[in-house]
Amino acid sequence: MKLFRTLAIACLVVSLITPAAAADPEYQIVDGEPAADGAYPWMAAFLFDGGQGCGASVIAPQWILTAAHCVLDDRGQPAVSVDQVSFAVDTTNWTEGGQVLTAAAIIAHPASDPLTTTNDVALVRTNEAAQVTPVALAGTGEAALEAPPTVARVIGYGALGTDREGSEQLLQVDVDVRDEAVCAPFWPQWEDLTMLCAGNPTEDSADPGRDSCQGDSGGPLFVERDSGPVQIGIVSYGGECGVGSPGVYAQVSTFRQWIDGIVGGQVQPDQPDPGPAGEQPDGAAADPLRVGGDDPVANAIAMSQLIFQGDASFGVLAASANFPDALGGSALASYHGPLLYVDAAGQLGPATLAEFQRTVPAGGVIYILGGVAAGSAEAEQQLIADGFEVVRLGGSGRQETARLVAEEVIATVNGGEVPPFDSVIVAYEGNWPDAVAVGQISAWFGIPVLLTPTDTLGGPAAEYLSTYQPTTVLVLGGDAVIGQAVRDEIEAITGPDTLIELQGPSRIATSADITVFNRYELFPLNAEIFEFSGEPITEPEVVLAVNLRRDDAFAHVLAASQVVGNVGGVFAPLEGDGSAVEQSVLDSICGLDAEVIAIGSTSLVADAALAPLQAASAGQGCAAG
Repeated sequence: MKLFRTLAIACLVVSLITPAAAADPEYQIVDGEPAADGAYPWMAAFLFDGGQGCGASVIAPQWILTAAHCVLDDRGQPAVSVDQVSFAVDTTNWTEGGQVLTAAAIIAHPASDPLTTTNDVALVRTNEAAQVTPVALAGTGEAALEAPPTVARVIGYGALGTDREGSEQLLQVDVDVRDEAVCAPFWPQWEDLTMLCAGNPTEDSADPGRDSCQGDSGGPLFVERDSGPVQIGIVSYGGECGVGSPGVYAQVSTFRQWIDGIVGGQVQPDQPDPGPAGEQPDGAAADPLRVGGDDPVANAIAMSQLIFQGDASFGVLAASANFPDALGGSALASYHGPLLYVDAAGQLGPATLAEFQRTVPAGGVIYILGGVAAGSAEAEQQLIADGFEVVRLGGSGRQETARLVAEEVIATVNGGEVPPFDSVIVAYEGNWPDAVAVGQISAWFGIPVLLTPTDTLGGPAAEYLSTYQPTTVLVLGGDAVIGQAVRDEIEAITGPDTLIELQGPSRIATSADITVFNRYELFPLNAEIFEFSGEPITEPEVVLAVNLRRDDAFAHVLAASQVVGNVGGVFAPLEGDGSAVEQSVLDSICGLDAEVIAIGSTSLVADAALAPLQAASAGQGCAAG
């Protein structure tokens, strides 16, 4: 069953049920030092069921400020209830001393976005009044505090570095506030209005620089004045702690009107932000996010960075320049872990290895799809040398590899149970568009993909169908790709009325039909088959604009399955140079009011295609489904 994680783009949150280990005096949060007793009585350790998971700050006697991703899951639904939440204040050790506050109400910013981590702000009203002086908050007229050469301080109980334990002792570190031009290139979701950037990273994982880390989320970034500390940021997200890129913080001044309005009672939780953050469009009207560029290897890494925060169950490695063995990867990676690539020569690049190190726990499994032609023996040895367990899923050909991957999906993704709807997908083996377009279904629901020739049912597919006897078989494409003889053979194995045909006169139309089926037939059934921490999601929440024509585009679309697998979305396929959108595609997303995201560079998805997609998602220029 699908259990949604509390995550949002490498967000800095760690949920610990048991107390964290004590601080390592030689490797602090990160490269910092213990805070002096009594230094920050307004600092709050955000406790989930008694274990430290986030940071926070007291901003009024009965109000706590923290990050939205500390209280929401990746679907934007409540991740915790008030009876699970408490805060330890007026202490420098969250396990002892101080005052404990319990939660009465949890209020996330109304425009918080778990995919982009924008508006990453939340308030918690407490039952008790904190017996400390609240921290002051930066206002809209204090922009100088949020720009270089300001040196700010961040404090928290989070991890002492990537893959390290948290701290019982409150730790502090001084970081340089950086210009937005430093941070924006690292993060496609960067937003100047709502985010600020601080930190002093190095390029050496063995010697990281000054930064916040996992478990510090929601905690304060502040500057010291003669009158006392002024909070300018809220720990939001980042990459490897203290390495590569500075950390990103929600910019407090942007949200000051909303915070004051909620605390003072002038703004209700269900009302929009009256200040600068409220002026931002959201949903279908938002400026499209573009993820990745023109290199499929780097693009896959960018999408992994968008989604995973170091909590992957395993990783998947496929070929970026040869599609056959990779086609089942969407169902296997699902929401469990990154789907990354070897390069055109079959080599594992250092950036890809580093991304596996960042996302998959030490000693975890990396699946290689296909034989050594798809992922070289050298790449396998590199992963083993780095401490990963490597499982190669490679048969005598693409059909057998797909069957092996499908069986691993049942064993691993679905825990040995039959896939949702007791279903399987059958796609054409000789091309890639249909098999990758259905990734929006296979990645979200964990439904395996089998491959077959056109004129006769492939042996490995027939073996799978005979063994598992699915009651629903989704067949992709018309007679030109999956002939009637193959359909008849499938029904001879699985029985009459087991086929659902998803097809159109072109690859674009077939993809649009997949979207329509996913949107109207499958998504409304989410509540029946998955376990949710909040209200079930009955409609896709993102539209990924992808190129379904260019020869190398399969790798970009397949890598995008890790986005829809985590967030829940549909593909909007584009032809040729990616500038024109067919009407069937517009109609398939009509009125979704979902965020539009471009996958790849403008040579894959042209800017000109995004406006009509946004309009269709908003219900304009399309025929409502």
